[in-house]
This record gives sequence, C-alpha cells and structure tokens, in this order.
Amino acid sequence: MTEEIAAPCLLLVEGVEEKYFFDALIQHLGLDPNHTKVQIRPLEGVSSLGDKFKAVALTRGFDKVISLGVVRDADDDPVDAFSSISYALTHANLTVPSTTMVRIGTDPSVIVMLLPNTGPGMLEDVCLEAVRGDAAMSCVDDYFQCLNGKGISSFQNTSKSKVQAFLASKYETKLLGIAARAGYWPWDATSFEPIVAFLRKFII
Repeated sequence: MTEEIAAPCLLLVEGVEEKYFFDALIQHLGLDPNHTKVQIRPLEGVSSLGDKFKAVALTRGFDKVISLGVVRDADDDPVDAFSSISYALTHANLTVPSTTMVRIGTDPSVIVMLLPNTGPGMLEDVCLEAVRGDAAMSCVDDYFQCLNGKGISSFQNTSKSKVQAFLASKYETKLLGIAARAGYWPWDATSFEPIVAFLRKFII
C-alpha cells in the first residue's frame, strides 16, 4: 500500500540512500526539527517517471502538499535529465518550472534540482568534492590509479566506487545515505551549498 502523504512539503528523490542523505541534511540545518514539515519519498530510480509522478499526485494526502521538490542526478546529460522531470510533471498535471532552482506555481509550488547543479554528474560527485581535502582521498585516488594501471576497470560507476572506497576508510563502513546520518559528510563544504540553497527554497 502506498504511504499516505502527511506533510506539507514533499521531496521526491531517486532512492533510499538519497532519502537518508536529505533527511540528515535537513535535520542538520534545523529546517524540520519535529519531522512534521517534510516527507521524503524515494522513486526507486528514474525510469517511468511519468507514471511515478502521476501515482504520487493521486496518493492520499497530496492535495495538502504546498511545496513539491524534485531531485535527481544529472548523469551524463543534464538537459535530458531535466526534460525527463518536465515530462513527468506534465504527465501528472503539475506545474513545470522552466529551469532548476526556481520555485514556481501554487498548491503545490514546484522546484527542481539536478545534481551536482553544475553539469553532468550525481550526488556521489558532490560528496566526493566535499571530502576532497580529507587525507583518505589521496589514498582513494592512488587506489584507482593502481587499478587503471593494471587494466582493472570492472566497476560500473567510478564515482559510486570512489565513495565506497572513501567510506571504507571510516571506523564503520556505511552506505552514502547512512554515512550522512553518521556525520561522515562535512555539511559546511562548498559543494553542498547549492543543495542547502535548494532546501531553503523548497521548505516553506
């Protein structure tokens, strides 16, 4: 059974790890201390977004939503990624912003963010940039250079693999979203600033 929507601000993200990540950052910023303003819903990937958005719009409680936020990775093509969101919003009869990071419309207003906000990439790239100055990252870079030098490149996604290698340097290895809850990501890093700005616009 689909979870009822019970908060005025609804954030749609790609998966569970993104849900944990954004929840941790929202709590760090003190934007929803009582967990009553924001509900985060993972879409389980970016395929069939039109049907997924329509299902969300038909979910009980959606009529009470005043702010809808959508976050997805830009991946290799930010233009295509934004187009997919625009199509999904249109399919669900929701307001379609003309660009990212701008809240538009009413009942609900809609705001979209593509990660990393500056071109191709994904949330993992934002996190890696945030820890670029961490001593462990030089070891991570050396590790991947070693793999490439030996012709080993079987990992499906380099950024995701590098995140896991970095987190393996911690006392307890965790997935990206759980790592956010554990405080492994430095929230004051410059690379997180666009996400913070997005959340402050989204949560009203």
